[in-house]
Amino acid sequence: MKTTIHRIFRLLLFPLCMAGASALNAAPLSAQDTSAVRQEIQEKPVKFRFYGFVRNDFTWDSRQNMAVVGELFHFVPLDRDLNSRGEDLNAVPNSRLLAVVTRLGLDLDVRQFGRTKIDAKVEADFCGTSSTYFLVMLRHAYIRLRWGRHSLLAGQSWHPMSADMQPLVLSLNTGAPFNPFSRTPQVRYDVALHPMLSLSAAAMYQMQYTSPGPDGLSPYYQINGGLPELYLGLDFAAHGFRAGLSGEYMMLRPRTTGYPLSEYFTEPLPEERIRVSDRVHSFSATAYFGYTYKSFNLKAKTIYGQNLSHLLMLSGYGVTARHTDGSRSYSPLTSSVSWINATYGQRFMAGLFAGYMKNLGSSRPFVSDDMIYVRGYSNIDQIVRVAPSFSYNIKGFSVGVEYEMTGAFYGDRTDDHGRVSDTHFVPNHRIYAVLSYTFSTK
Repeated sequence: MKTTIHRIFRLLLFPLCMAGASALNAAPLSAQDTSAVRQEIQEKPVKFRFYGFVRNDFTWDSRQNMAVVGELFHFVPLDRDLNSRGEDLNAVPNSRLLAVVTRLGLDLDVRQFGRTKIDAKVEADFCGTSSTYFLVMLRHAYIRLRWGRHSLLAGQSWHPMSADMQPLVLSLNTGAPFNPFSRTPQVRYDVALHPMLSLSAAAMYQMQYTSPGPDGLSPYYQINGGLPELYLGLDFAAHGFRAGLSGEYMMLRPRTTGYPLSEYFTEPLPEERIRVSDRVHSFSATAYFGYTYKSFNLKAKTIYGQNLSHLLMLSGYGVTARHTDGSRSYSPLTSSVSWINATYGQRFMAGLFAGYMKNLGSSRPFVSDDMIYVRGYSNIDQIVRVAPSFSYNIKGFSVGVEYEMTGAFYGDRTDDHGRVSDTHFVPNHRIYAVLSYTFSTK
Protein backbone atom coordinates (compact mmCIF):
# COMPACT_ATOMS: atom_id res chain seq x y z
CA MET A 1 0.00 0.00 0.00
CA LYS A 2 2.82 2.42 0.91
CA THR A 3 4.56 1.66 -2.40
CA THR A 4 1.36 2.47 -4.27
CA ILE A 5 0.92 5.77 -2.42
CA HIS A 6 4.52 6.72 -3.14
CA ARG A 7 3.99 6.00 -6.83
CA ILE A 8 0.84 8.12 -6.92
CA PHE A 9 2.64 11.05 -5.34
CA ARG A 10 5.53 10.68 -7.77
CA LEU A 11 3.04 10.59 -10.63
CA LEU A 12 1.38 13.83 -9.50
CA LEU A 13 4.63 15.63 -8.71
CA PHE A 14 6.62 14.46 -11.74
CA PRO A 15 5.74 17.43 -14.03
CA LEU A 16 6.50 19.95 -11.26
CA CYS A 17 9.75 18.26 -10.40
CA MET A 18 10.92 18.25 -14.01
CA ALA A 19 9.96 21.91 -14.51
CA GLY A 20 11.67 22.93 -11.30
CA ALA A 21 14.81 21.00 -12.16
CA SER A 22 15.03 22.66 -15.56
CA ALA A 23 14.41 26.16 -14.22
CA LEU A 24 16.96 25.86 -11.46
CA ASN A 25 19.46 23.94 -13.57
CA ALA A 26 19.31 21.20 -10.95
CA ALA A 27 20.34 17.62 -11.50
CA PRO A 28 17.66 15.59 -13.31
CA LEU A 29 15.84 12.67 -11.72
CA SER A 30 17.72 9.43 -11.78
CA ALA A 31 17.02 7.06 -14.63
CA GLN A 32 15.41 4.61 -12.23
CA ASP A 33 12.98 7.21 -10.79
CA THR A 34 12.10 8.58 -14.22
CA SER A 35 11.39 5.09 -15.52
CA ALA A 36 9.11 4.31 -12.56
CA VAL A 37 7.08 7.51 -13.03
CA ARG A 38 6.79 7.02 -16.79
CA GLN A 39 5.61 3.48 -16.19
CA GLU A 40 2.73 4.89 -14.13
CA ILE A 41 1.91 7.46 -16.83
CA GLN A 42 2.04 4.93 -19.65
CA GLU A 43 -0.38 2.47 -18.07
CA LYS A 44 -3.23 1.42 -20.31
CA PRO A 45 -5.62 4.33 -20.95
CA VAL A 46 -8.78 4.77 -18.92
CA LYS A 47 -11.78 3.10 -20.53
CA PHE A 48 -14.91 5.16 -20.84
CA ARG A 49 -18.53 4.79 -21.85
CA PHE A 50 -20.80 7.41 -23.40
CA TYR A 51 -24.49 7.02 -22.73
CA GLY A 52 -27.68 9.03 -22.77
CA PHE A 53 -30.91 9.52 -24.63
CA VAL A 54 -32.71 11.85 -27.01
CA ARG A 55 -36.10 12.69 -25.54
CA ASN A 56 -39.13 14.70 -26.63
CA ASP A 57 -41.73 15.75 -24.05
CA PHE A 58 -45.23 17.05 -24.82
CA THR A 59 -47.56 18.43 -22.16
CA TRP A 60 -51.10 19.78 -22.13
CA ASP A 61 -52.47 21.50 -18.99
CA SER A 62 -55.99 22.58 -18.15
CA ARG A 63 -54.78 25.75 -16.34
CA GLN A 64 -51.74 27.86 -15.42
CA ASN A 65 -49.27 26.24 -13.01
CA MET A 66 -46.20 26.76 -10.93
CA ALA A 67 -43.71 24.99 -13.21
CA VAL A 68 -40.16 25.36 -14.53
CA VAL A 69 -38.01 24.02 -17.41
CA GLY A 70 -40.37 25.28 -20.07
CA GLU A 71 -43.36 24.21 -17.94
CA LEU A 72 -42.27 20.54 -18.16
CA PHE A 73 -41.36 20.30 -14.46
CA HIS A 74 -44.76 20.69 -12.82
CA PHE A 75 -45.27 21.46 -9.11
CA VAL A 76 -48.76 22.70 -8.34
CA PRO A 77 -51.64 24.59 -10.06
CA LEU A 78 -51.96 28.31 -9.44
CA ASP A 79 -54.77 29.53 -7.19
CA ARG A 80 -57.94 31.01 -8.62
CA ASP A 81 -57.66 34.61 -9.82
CA LEU A 82 -61.24 35.81 -10.08
CA ASN A 83 -62.25 39.06 -11.76
CA SER A 84 -65.49 41.02 -11.19
CA ARG A 85 -67.29 38.71 -13.62
CA GLY A 86 -66.29 35.62 -11.66
CA GLU A 87 -63.89 34.45 -14.36
CA ASP A 88 -60.81 32.55 -13.23
CA LEU A 89 -57.95 34.25 -15.09
CA ASN A 90 -55.63 31.29 -14.38
CA ALA A 91 -58.02 28.77 -15.99
CA VAL A 92 -56.17 28.98 -19.31
CA PRO A 93 -55.31 25.69 -21.07
CA ASN A 94 -51.82 25.52 -22.56
CA SER A 95 -49.40 23.08 -24.22
CA ARG A 96 -45.78 22.80 -25.26
CA LEU A 97 -43.27 20.44 -26.94
CA LEU A 98 -39.57 20.44 -25.96
CA ALA A 99 -36.51 18.20 -26.32
CA VAL A 100 -34.42 19.80 -23.55
CA VAL A 101 -34.49 16.67 -21.36
CA THR A 102 -32.06 15.08 -23.87
CA ARG A 103 -29.10 13.79 -21.85
CA LEU A 104 -25.44 12.87 -22.34
CA GLY A 105 -23.26 11.10 -19.78
CA LEU A 106 -19.73 9.76 -19.48
CA ASP A 107 -18.69 6.90 -17.20
CA LEU A 108 -14.96 6.51 -16.54
CA ASP A 109 -14.13 2.89 -15.79
CA VAL A 110 -12.45 1.65 -12.66
CA ARG A 111 -8.74 2.25 -12.11
CA GLN A 112 -7.12 0.31 -9.30
CA PHE A 113 -4.27 1.44 -7.02
CA GLY A 114 -3.54 -1.33 -4.56
CA ARG A 115 -6.81 -2.06 -2.75
CA THR A 116 -8.38 1.23 -3.88
CA LYS A 117 -10.69 1.23 -6.91
CA ILE A 118 -11.51 4.60 -8.49
CA ASP A 119 -14.22 5.51 -11.00
CA ALA A 120 -15.93 8.74 -12.05
CA LYS A 121 -19.02 10.10 -13.78
CA VAL A 122 -19.95 13.28 -15.67
CA GLU A 123 -23.53 13.84 -16.86
CA ALA A 124 -25.43 16.79 -18.33
CA ASP A 125 -28.69 17.68 -20.06
CA PHE A 126 -30.27 20.83 -21.52
CA CYS A 127 -32.74 21.60 -18.74
CA GLY A 128 -30.75 24.59 -17.45
CA THR A 129 -32.20 26.27 -14.36
CA SER A 130 -35.63 27.79 -13.90
CA SER A 131 -36.58 29.58 -17.17
CA THR A 132 -33.14 29.14 -18.82
CA TYR A 133 -34.04 25.64 -19.98
CA PHE A 134 -32.10 26.01 -23.23
CA LEU A 135 -28.74 25.91 -21.41
CA VAL A 136 -26.59 22.90 -20.55
CA MET A 137 -27.05 21.84 -16.90
CA LEU A 138 -24.59 19.78 -14.91
CA ARG A 139 -26.34 16.77 -13.36
CA HIS A 140 -23.52 14.58 -12.05
CA ALA A 141 -19.79 15.14 -11.64
CA TYR A 142 -18.18 12.92 -9.03
CA ILE A 143 -15.27 10.68 -8.18
CA ARG A 144 -15.85 7.48 -6.22
CA LEU A 145 -13.30 5.47 -4.26
CA ARG A 146 -14.04 1.92 -3.11
CA TRP A 147 -12.35 -0.43 -0.66
CA GLY A 148 -14.19 -3.72 -0.31
CA ARG A 149 -17.36 -2.97 1.69
CA HIS A 150 -16.60 0.77 1.87
CA SER A 151 -17.03 3.55 -0.67
CA LEU A 152 -16.51 7.31 -0.67
CA LEU A 153 -18.16 9.62 -3.21
CA ALA A 154 -17.01 13.22 -3.67
CA GLY A 155 -18.70 15.61 -6.10
CA GLN A 156 -22.18 16.36 -7.38
CA SER A 157 -24.78 13.60 -7.33
CA TRP A 158 -28.33 12.91 -6.19
CA HIS A 159 -29.21 14.13 -2.71
CA PRO A 160 -29.52 10.97 -0.56
CA MET A 161 -33.13 11.81 0.30
CA SER A 162 -33.86 11.83 -3.44
CA ALA A 163 -31.81 8.77 -4.35
CA ASP A 164 -32.84 6.40 -1.53
CA MET A 165 -36.05 5.57 -3.39
CA GLN A 166 -37.55 7.31 -6.43
CA PRO A 167 -40.93 6.63 -8.04
CA LEU A 168 -41.03 5.39 -11.63
CA VAL A 169 -43.11 7.96 -13.53
CA LEU A 170 -42.92 9.46 -17.01
CA SER A 171 -43.05 13.08 -15.84
CA LEU A 172 -39.83 15.05 -15.57
CA ASN A 173 -40.67 16.03 -11.97
CA THR A 174 -40.00 12.44 -10.75
CA GLY A 175 -42.76 12.78 -8.17
CA ALA A 176 -41.88 16.30 -6.93
CA PRO A 177 -43.05 18.06 -4.81
CA PHE A 178 -44.00 14.82 -3.00
CA ASN A 179 -40.60 13.18 -3.48
CA PRO A 180 -37.44 15.19 -2.66
CA PHE A 181 -35.66 16.35 -5.81
CA SER A 182 -32.09 17.65 -5.67
CA ARG A 183 -28.60 16.97 -6.96
CA THR A 184 -25.98 18.63 -4.83
CA PRO A 185 -22.21 18.79 -4.12
CA GLN A 186 -21.47 16.29 -1.38
CA VAL A 187 -19.12 13.91 0.32
CA ARG A 188 -20.89 10.60 0.92
CA TYR A 189 -19.65 7.52 2.73
CA ASP A 190 -21.35 4.12 2.34
CA VAL A 191 -20.52 0.87 4.10
CA ALA A 192 -22.09 -2.58 3.86
CA LEU A 193 -22.61 -3.60 7.49
CA HIS A 194 -24.09 -6.92 6.36
CA PRO A 195 -25.00 -8.46 2.98
CA MET A 196 -28.54 -7.15 3.60
CA LEU A 197 -27.79 -3.94 5.56
CA SER A 198 -25.90 -0.77 4.60
CA LEU A 199 -25.21 2.58 6.26
CA SER A 200 -24.83 5.95 4.51
CA ALA A 201 -23.56 9.27 5.85
CA ALA A 202 -23.27 12.46 3.82
CA ALA A 203 -22.37 16.15 4.11
CA MET A 204 -23.86 18.41 1.41
CA TYR A 205 -23.85 22.01 0.22
CA GLN A 206 -26.49 23.73 -1.89
CA MET A 207 -25.77 24.80 -5.47
CA GLN A 208 -28.55 24.43 -8.07
CA TYR A 209 -31.36 23.64 -5.64
CA THR A 210 -31.47 26.30 -2.95
CA SER A 211 -33.44 27.66 0.01
CA PRO A 212 -35.59 30.82 0.00
CA GLY A 213 -34.79 33.79 2.23
CA PRO A 214 -34.72 37.59 2.47
CA ASP A 215 -32.82 37.81 -0.84
CA GLY A 216 -34.87 35.21 -2.70
CA LEU A 217 -33.55 31.75 -3.54
CA SER A 218 -29.83 31.50 -2.75
CA PRO A 219 -27.21 28.95 -1.66
CA TYR A 220 -25.53 31.54 0.58
CA TYR A 221 -27.95 31.12 3.48
CA GLN A 222 -26.37 27.71 4.02
CA ILE A 223 -22.85 28.67 2.94
CA ASN A 224 -22.78 31.56 5.43
CA GLY A 225 -24.06 29.24 8.14
CA GLY A 226 -20.71 27.45 8.08
CA LEU A 227 -22.10 23.89 8.28
CA PRO A 228 -23.05 21.45 5.54
CA GLU A 229 -26.39 19.72 5.49
CA LEU A 230 -25.96 16.39 7.30
CA TYR A 231 -27.58 13.05 6.45
CA LEU A 232 -27.54 9.60 8.02
CA GLY A 233 -29.43 6.63 6.59
CA LEU A 234 -29.85 2.88 7.07
CA ASP A 235 -30.98 0.63 4.19
CA PHE A 236 -32.14 -3.01 4.26
CA ALA A 237 -32.55 -5.14 1.12
CA ALA A 238 -33.27 -8.88 0.76
CA HIS A 239 -35.45 -11.25 -1.29
CA GLY A 240 -37.08 -8.49 -3.32
CA PHE A 241 -37.84 -6.34 -0.27
CA ARG A 242 -36.20 -3.02 0.50
CA ALA A 243 -36.73 -0.67 3.43
CA GLY A 244 -34.90 2.25 4.96
CA LEU A 245 -34.83 4.97 7.60
CA SER A 246 -32.92 8.25 7.46
CA GLY A 247 -32.53 11.57 9.21
CA GLU A 248 -31.38 14.99 8.00
CA TYR A 249 -30.25 18.21 9.71
CA MET A 250 -29.69 21.64 8.14
CA MET A 251 -28.77 25.07 9.48
CA LEU A 252 -29.26 28.32 7.55
CA ARG A 253 -28.06 31.85 8.24
CA PRO A 254 -30.61 34.05 6.44
CA ARG A 255 -28.78 37.31 7.24
CA THR A 256 -25.24 38.28 8.14
CA THR A 257 -25.92 41.97 8.88
CA GLY A 258 -28.77 44.01 10.33
CA TYR A 259 -29.67 47.17 12.21
CA PRO A 260 -30.28 47.57 15.96
CA LEU A 261 -33.91 48.20 16.84
CA SER A 262 -35.39 50.67 19.30
CA GLU A 263 -36.85 49.30 22.50
CA TYR A 264 -40.34 49.34 21.00
CA PHE A 265 -39.31 47.80 17.65
CA THR A 266 -40.87 50.67 15.72
CA GLU A 267 -38.08 51.08 13.18
CA PRO A 268 -34.29 50.58 12.89
CA LEU A 269 -32.13 52.99 14.83
CA PRO A 270 -30.12 55.46 12.71
CA GLU A 271 -26.89 53.54 13.14
CA GLU A 272 -24.60 51.69 10.76
CA ARG A 273 -25.24 48.06 10.00
CA ILE A 274 -23.89 45.51 12.44
CA ARG A 275 -23.09 41.82 12.12
CA VAL A 276 -25.84 39.47 13.30
CA SER A 277 -25.88 35.74 13.94
CA ASP A 278 -29.35 34.73 12.72
CA ARG A 279 -29.85 30.96 12.53
CA VAL A 280 -32.69 28.64 11.54
CA HIS A 281 -32.39 24.92 12.34
CA SER A 282 -34.42 22.16 10.73
CA PHE A 283 -34.72 18.38 10.98
CA SER A 284 -36.45 15.70 8.94
CA ALA A 285 -37.05 11.95 9.08
CA THR A 286 -37.78 9.60 6.18
CA ALA A 287 -39.02 6.02 5.93
CA TYR A 288 -39.43 4.06 2.70
CA PHE A 289 -40.40 0.59 1.54
CA GLY A 290 -40.15 -1.31 -1.74
CA TYR A 291 -40.98 -4.72 -3.13
CA THR A 292 -40.08 -6.27 -6.49
CA TYR A 293 -41.36 -9.54 -7.91
CA LYS A 294 -40.65 -10.32 -11.57
CA SER A 295 -42.26 -7.44 -13.52
CA PHE A 296 -44.09 -5.96 -10.53
CA ASN A 297 -42.65 -3.07 -8.50
CA LEU A 298 -44.17 -1.40 -5.46
CA LYS A 299 -42.58 1.63 -3.75
CA ALA A 300 -43.68 3.96 -0.96
CA LYS A 301 -42.08 6.78 1.03
CA THR A 302 -43.14 9.08 3.85
CA ILE A 303 -41.35 12.19 5.16
CA TYR A 304 -41.94 14.25 8.27
CA GLY A 305 -39.73 17.25 7.80
CA GLN A 306 -39.01 20.93 8.36
CA ASN A 307 -37.92 23.54 5.80
CA LEU A 308 -37.68 21.10 2.86
CA SER A 309 -37.77 23.87 0.24
CA HIS A 310 -34.22 23.14 -1.03
CA LEU A 311 -35.52 19.71 -2.10
CA LEU A 312 -38.14 21.33 -4.39
CA MET A 313 -40.83 20.70 -1.81
CA LEU A 314 -43.36 23.38 -0.85
CA SER A 315 -42.01 24.44 2.53
CA GLY A 316 -39.88 27.11 4.23
CA TYR A 317 -39.48 29.10 7.45
CA GLY A 318 -40.30 32.46 8.98
CA VAL A 319 -39.28 35.10 11.53
CA THR A 320 -40.73 34.58 15.03
CA ALA A 321 -39.02 37.44 16.89
CA ARG A 322 -36.96 40.60 16.28
CA HIS A 323 -34.42 41.62 18.90
CA THR A 324 -32.94 44.96 19.88
CA ASP A 325 -29.43 43.80 18.94
CA GLY A 326 -30.61 43.50 15.31
CA SER A 327 -30.86 39.71 15.26
CA ARG A 328 -33.96 37.62 14.56
CA SER A 329 -35.36 34.28 15.70
CA TYR A 330 -36.85 31.79 13.22
CA SER A 331 -39.03 28.72 13.10
CA PRO A 332 -39.35 26.24 10.21
CA LEU A 333 -42.60 25.14 8.63
CA THR A 334 -43.28 21.44 9.10
CA SER A 335 -44.77 19.19 6.43
CA SER A 336 -45.96 15.60 6.22
CA VAL A 337 -45.50 14.12 2.74
CA SER A 338 -46.19 10.60 1.44
CA TRP A 339 -46.39 8.82 -1.90
CA ILE A 340 -46.96 5.33 -3.29
CA ASN A 341 -46.04 4.03 -6.74
CA ALA A 342 -46.76 0.71 -8.48
CA THR A 343 -45.66 -0.47 -11.94
CA TYR A 344 -46.16 -3.70 -13.83
CA GLY A 345 -44.58 -4.93 -17.05
CA GLN A 346 -41.43 -4.34 -19.07
CA ARG A 347 -42.10 -4.04 -22.80
CA PHE A 348 -45.66 -2.90 -22.03
CA MET A 349 -45.56 -1.10 -18.68
CA ALA A 350 -48.48 0.30 -16.70
CA GLY A 351 -47.94 2.50 -13.64
CA LEU A 352 -49.78 4.45 -10.98
CA PHE A 353 -48.48 7.21 -8.69
CA ALA A 354 -50.36 8.82 -5.80
CA GLY A 355 -49.02 11.57 -3.51
CA TYR A 356 -50.22 13.65 -0.56
CA MET A 357 -48.76 16.65 1.27
CA LYS A 358 -50.06 18.37 4.42
CA ASN A 359 -48.82 21.71 5.76
CA LEU A 360 -48.55 21.38 9.55
CA GLY A 361 -47.40 24.95 10.16
CA SER A 362 -44.85 26.23 12.67
CA SER A 363 -44.41 25.45 16.35
CA ARG A 364 -44.05 29.18 17.11
CA PRO A 365 -46.00 32.19 15.75
CA PHE A 366 -44.55 34.36 13.00
CA VAL A 367 -44.29 38.12 13.47
CA SER A 368 -45.42 39.03 9.95
CA ASP A 369 -46.61 37.51 6.67
CA ASP A 370 -43.84 39.50 4.95
CA MET A 371 -41.22 37.57 6.93
CA ILE A 372 -42.22 34.06 5.87
CA TYR A 373 -39.90 32.59 3.23
CA VAL A 374 -41.29 29.64 1.29
CA ARG A 375 -40.93 27.84 -2.01
CA GLY A 376 -44.37 27.96 -3.53
CA TYR A 377 -47.23 29.66 -1.73
CA SER A 378 -47.75 30.09 2.00
CA ASN A 379 -51.55 29.66 1.76
CA ILE A 380 -51.46 26.00 0.62
CA ASP A 381 -52.90 23.57 3.16
CA GLN A 382 -52.75 20.29 1.22
CA ILE A 383 -51.68 18.93 -2.17
CA VAL A 384 -52.82 15.68 -3.79
CA ARG A 385 -51.77 13.93 -7.00
CA VAL A 386 -52.92 10.87 -8.93
CA ALA A 387 -51.00 9.88 -12.07
CA PRO A 388 -51.63 6.68 -14.06
CA SER A 389 -49.28 5.97 -17.00
CA PHE A 390 -48.66 3.53 -19.82
CA SER A 391 -45.51 3.05 -21.93
CA TYR A 392 -44.10 0.79 -24.64
CA ASN A 393 -40.36 0.01 -24.42
CA ILE A 394 -38.19 -1.97 -26.84
CA LYS A 395 -34.44 -1.92 -27.56
CA GLY A 396 -33.82 1.60 -26.26
CA PHE A 397 -36.93 3.04 -27.86
CA SER A 398 -39.75 4.19 -25.60
CA VAL A 399 -43.07 5.93 -26.06
CA GLY A 400 -45.46 6.64 -23.22
CA VAL A 401 -48.35 8.74 -22.02
CA GLU A 402 -49.30 9.82 -18.49
CA TYR A 403 -52.36 11.54 -17.07
CA GLU A 404 -51.60 13.61 -13.99
CA MET A 405 -54.18 15.26 -11.77
CA THR A 406 -52.55 17.57 -9.22
CA GLY A 407 -54.81 19.52 -6.91
CA ALA A 408 -54.07 22.09 -4.21
CA PHE A 409 -56.21 23.17 -1.28
CA TYR A 410 -55.67 26.93 -1.10
CA GLY A 411 -56.83 28.75 2.02
CA ASP A 412 -58.54 32.11 2.41
CA ARG A 413 -57.09 32.43 5.92
CA THR A 414 -53.61 31.76 7.34
CA ASP A 415 -52.95 32.06 11.08
CA ASP A 416 -49.74 33.33 12.68
CA HIS A 417 -48.39 29.75 12.82
CA GLY A 418 -48.66 29.36 9.04
CA ARG A 419 -51.62 26.99 9.28
CA VAL A 420 -54.24 27.39 6.54
CA SER A 421 -58.04 27.28 6.85
CA ASP A 422 -61.19 28.03 4.80
CA THR A 423 -59.76 26.12 1.86
CA HIS A 424 -60.96 25.61 -1.70
CA PHE A 425 -59.75 22.95 -4.13
CA VAL A 426 -57.94 23.91 -7.36
CA PRO A 427 -57.05 21.01 -9.71
CA ASN A 428 -54.92 20.84 -12.84
CA HIS A 429 -55.31 18.08 -15.42
CA ARG A 430 -52.15 17.31 -17.37
CA ILE A 431 -51.53 15.02 -20.32
CA TYR A 432 -47.84 14.12 -20.58
CA ALA A 433 -46.43 12.26 -23.61
CA VAL A 434 -42.82 11.09 -24.01
CA LEU A 435 -40.84 9.78 -26.97
CA SER A 436 -37.21 8.76 -26.33
CA TYR A 437 -34.28 6.84 -27.78
CA THR A 438 -31.57 5.57 -25.39
CA PHE A 439 -27.99 4.86 -26.49
CA SER A 440 -24.72 3.62 -25.04
CA THR A 441 -21.25 2.88 -26.42
CA LYS A 442 -21.26 -0.47 -24.59
